[in-house]
Formats: sequence, C-alpha cells, structure tokens
Amino acid sequence: MPIGTRAEKLEFLTFGSLILRCMFYILQGYILKPNVKKSKLLVTEATPLYAWFYEVVLRFAYLVQLESKETT
Repeated sequence: MPIGTRAEKLEFLTFGSLILRCMFYILQGYILKPNVKKSKLLVTEATPLYAWFYEVVLRFAYLVQLESKETT
C-alpha cells in the first residue's frame, strides 16, 4: 500500500515512537494554540541517529524551524 498524503507519511514515521508522539503533543499544546506564549522547544538526544530522525520528522511536519546544534 503506497503512502500518498502528508498525514499518512507522518503517521508512518511516528508509528511506534512514543517520543515523537510526546513531542507532537507538546507542540500541539504550546505552539499551535494562539493564546499561549510562544517558547522554544529544546530536544536533546544522546544518539545522533535518533536526533537526526526527530529533526527530519519535525521538519517534515512544518511545525517548527529547527537549528541543528551538534556538539562533540
């Protein structure tokens, strides 16, 4: 079954990822509501592959503008 719409792709990408679902819940509650003061969301992850995946999914959703800060 091909994945066609953006919503279907987001559903596929977030399937089984509790952290991504929590991030979207936070974004829905704090960023998307008009009467809430806007603030930054800091996401930290020890594993670079997971951090990259979260960044890709959040950029795909067009919800936040991300600045990737890599530390060594």
